[in-house]
Amino acid sequence: MVLLSILIAVIILQGWVSGASLVRDRWFKSWLDVVAPGGVRSEKAEPETTLNNMLSQAWQIFLAAVLPALLVVGLVYWWFEGAAWAWLILSVVALLYSFGRSEFSLALERYTDSCGQDDWRGAASCAYELGIAEDQLNDGDWPSMHRLVLDAAAYRGFERMFAVLFWFVILGPLGAMVYRHLMQMNHFKSDVNPLVKKCIYLMEWPAVRVFGASLAVTGNFAGWHLRWKDNLLQSGLSSVAVLNTSVLGALSVDDELAKTCAVTRKELDLMSRLYTRTLWLWLVLAAVPVFVG
Repeated sequence: MVLLSILIAVIILQGWVSGASLVRDRWFKSWLDVVAPGGVRSEKAEPETTLNNMLSQAWQIFLAAVLPALLVVGLVYWWFEGAAWAWLILSVVALLYSFGRSEFSLALERYTDSCGQDDWRGAASCAYELGIAEDQLNDGDWPSMHRLVLDAAAYRGFERMFAVLFWFVILGPLGAMVYRHLMQMNHFKSDVNPLVKKCIYLMEWPAVRVFGASLAVTGNFAGWHLRWKDNLLQSGLSSVAVLNTSVLGALSVDDELAKTCAVTRKELDLMSRLYTRTLWLWLVLAAVPVFVG
C-alpha cells in the first residue's frame, strides 16, 4: 500500500504541468489567522512569561499543524471503516498535498539557461524563486551565486519531496501532512513563532541524514564519505549544512574548490540528476518489503 501510494502520487506529480497548481493554501492561511492571529514572540521575559509563551506556541502548533491532519485521517478511517481503497486514496491525496509548493527543478533549469546566456538579471530572478535574498547577491559574482543556488536548490529538493516521503513511510498520511503544515506555518508566521522552526528541525534531523546516506549510493561514495563521516550525528548542524556536505561530497567537489565558491553550472546540472537517481533508489527500497513479504 505504501509503495503503491508513493508511485501513484509521484506519477501524478511528474505528469502535472506545474506542481504549484496542485494545491491552494488559502484555507490554511485563514485557519492560521484564526488559531494564531498575532503569534507569540520570543523575547526576553520573566521565566513564567517565557513558559507561558512556549505553551501558547505549542498549542498553536497543535491546532494549526496537527489537528487538521488528525481530523482528516481520523474521519476517513472512521467513515470508511478502514477500507483499503479509501486508505489508498487518502494516502495519494495526502502526499500530493504534502509535496512542496514550488517546482524547484524548473527554476533551476531556467537558472542554468540564464547562465548559459550570461543573463545575470534572469539568473538572479530564478535565485530569488529558490529563496535567496537579494542582499546575498553581489552583481556579476557568478561563482558566489552558483554556490548559493546549489545550497538553496539542494534544500528545496529535499523538503519538497524526500522529507515528505520519509515521514509518510514512518507515520503515514499524518506524518506527511504535519510536516507540510509546519513548513507552511514557517512560511506564513516565521517571525512570530520560533518554536515552529525547532519542530521542523527535529522532523528533518533523521530525514536529512537518511537522505544524505542515500547519496552515497547514487553519487560518488569516496567523495561523500570524506565529507559525511564527521557530520553524521552532529546535532548542531542545520538541514542546509548537512545537505551541503552530502551533496558536495556525492558530486566530488573537494574542500579547496568549495571554499573558493567556484561551484559551476556543471554541479547544478549534476545535482538534478543525483536527486532523480535518489528518488528511484527510495522507490526500490520501498518495494523491498512488498517482494520479501
